[in-house]
Amino acid sequence: MIQMIWGACAMACVVIALFFWRFHRRSRDPLFVMFALGFALLAVNWIGLALLVSVQSEARTYFFLVRLAAFLLFLGAILHKNLKR
Repeated sequence: MIQMIWGACAMACVVIALFFWRFHRRSRDPLFVMFALGFALLAVNWIGLALLVSVQSEARTYFFLVRLAAFLLFLGAILHKNLKR
């Protein structure tokens, strides 16, 4: 059951990443491409968790690093947008 929820989260992240990529292609704003990459990383995180659900919890800690990288991308995009001026 939990694999289905993680799969739905991955699908949602992929859809959001595609929307941000489309917005980037229209506006050429780097904020959108960084958000698209962040959501793509979150999709990789959820897919990895769904595939490795039977692995011990120690191996799952690497997925926290993927999530950390995604959130740092979000933070970096926001800071870049606001401090650019």
